[in-house]
Amino acid sequence: MDAGQWKRIREIFDAAVEQPDPEMRRRLVHSLCDHDTELIREVESLLETDARAEHFLEVPAAEAALFPAAAAPALPMKLGAYRLLEEAGRGGMADVYRAERADGQFSKQVAIKLLRGGIYGDDIRKRFHRERQVLAELNHPNIVRLWDGGVTDDGRPYLVEDFVEGPPITEWARGRNLDRESRLRLFLFVCDAVAYAHERGVIHRDIKPGNILTTNEGAPMLVDFGIAGLIEPGAAEPGGTQTLVRYWTPEYASPEQSRGEPAGRPSDVYSLGAVLYELLLERRPYRVDGLPPHEVTRIICEQEPDWNGLDRRLRAVVRKSLAKDTAARYAGAQELANDLRRYLARQKTVAERLPAPAKGRRVAMAAAAVLMMLLAAAGYRIWSQRTYTVKLDHVPGKQALPSLSPDGAEVAFQWTLDGQGGIGVMGVDGKRQRWITRNQPDCCAKWSPDGRMIGFLREWKRDRFELMVIRPDGSGERRVTEIAGISMDWNRDSTQLAVAHRRHRDEPFGIFLVDVSTGRLRRLTAPPAGYYGDIAVAAVPSGGWVLARYQSPGNGILMRSDEFGGLQALTTEPTWAIGPVVHPNEKEVLLRAAYNGRSGIWRIPLGGG
Repeated sequence: MDAGQWKRIREIFDAAVEQPDPEMRRRLVHSLCDHDTELIREVESLLETDARAEHFLEVPAAEAALFPAAAAPALPMKLGAYRLLEEAGRGGMADVYRAERADGQFSKQVAIKLLRGGIYGDDIRKRFHRERQVLAELNHPNIVRLWDGGVTDDGRPYLVEDFVEGPPITEWARGRNLDRESRLRLFLFVCDAVAYAHERGVIHRDIKPGNILTTNEGAPMLVDFGIAGLIEPGAAEPGGTQTLVRYWTPEYASPEQSRGEPAGRPSDVYSLGAVLYELLLERRPYRVDGLPPHEVTRIICEQEPDWNGLDRRLRAVVRKSLAKDTAARYAGAQELANDLRRYLARQKTVAERLPAPAKGRRVAMAAAAVLMMLLAAAGYRIWSQRTYTVKLDHVPGKQALPSLSPDGAEVAFQWTLDGQGGIGVMGVDGKRQRWITRNQPDCCAKWSPDGRMIGFLREWKRDRFELMVIRPDGSGERRVTEIAGISMDWNRDSTQLAVAHRRHRDEPFGIFLVDVSTGRLRRLTAPPAGYYGDIAVAAVPSGGWVLARYQSPGNGILMRSDEFGGLQALTTEPTWAIGPVVHPNEKEVLLRAAYNGRSGIWRIPLGGG
């Protein structure tokens, strides 16, 4: 079959598969095939395969035709160091067998995933090898463990993984009649596993109950990373020829996946939300069984689930997970898990704290106004059409490095008074002044977006600082970790701090993300060797960061980073740049810099300029 014939078969299949009525589908195929008997037979074969496909991976007829199911081997049989005992399942591109070691080294039963015979395309071979690489790099108690891999004598790759025997998480919970709190705590294990994978640049893309198997001991295991994508910082999704291959399950697929767009961490968050919805309510968010693809896409992208059965607080969390717009969802699985833990602890969740649009606009306007006032009060000039200067004369001592509260009512700042120093808080009118720390080296206060915490730095030892957090009332002070830089800012969900840091003095500074609850650091940016590094960072309210990258001290440019470390240059003229702040409208960045021989506070378009 040449490429032209296959293209025509695929086009006819695309049109026919969307026709739900069997008789109308038959007539349409005959008409489109112009009653060509051979062509009709090929298309109907694909339609029949599609109708009976029930896969480990959700793969439609086109891929099943490329990977015909091989005849079941006579069992038991030996494959490398393993003895295949019985068939455990069949997927779109692989068959799965329960097996054991044949050399007696250990008696643990394993699962062997064996790629089907047929015409191997480069995309499928790479995808299978990628699964091996992904699993080898993941070591988490709730992710299936890869033990081995190889190639058969006839060239079929295979993987050797933990054998997980147990029902999907939803069936396990229903069979034991778990209460709501127990279901949430069970689901948190899944969130933690997905968050672990996300931290290593891995997305799953097909999270569903059937890929979350629960052992007899009650441990949910995330399986089937065969369709996972490795996201390299700054790289786009891999390109390639569009095919009929479907790498997701419609009932749990995000709107962007249903539209054929690239999947990322927000897609996994959506799928987690769909699983959570079903786990809590014992029904799926949408019923799309048997519907044509265009109707499935319309329902997922336009309809709202039935929220009856969820209390107001939990509904807010699940609704945020299932938001149609990726920007409205949790940024990742860890943020979803954090909010569920707040719910279980009877604390206010991030989903509940989201402001109404009108209120948000007022706060943003107030924040912008106060920010401009504070910058001017420090004695700097804003190079624009007008200059504003306001001095809060009734505030005693010296104040520096202000940080505005999310509601625009208070300012945290570095305060020195009568020989004492620390972090102070006051109203934007300069009243209601109070100390929250009294430690001379404390500096660089940053208010969290949820208003619950203030992060700050405490000088610890030469070229090292303690990263600290404290409540605005001065309670709950604790150490998070140690860092080398003096710039930091919160992420939008108030769960992480972006910091300038380097692990060794002979490496450039980079931007790291610090989990505030655990102190764990994850690198976001890695400047080239020989650079001084990324030494200043500011959050973009909707997600991502702005940073100053220096090739050498005093010789830097402004850059924008997405949430995965992908970079875009905002300026090209090398200069010094201090303290970038992103305007609430996200159209520009304010920073202290020198351009054209003039130093002061400059406004730089966030899109570059």
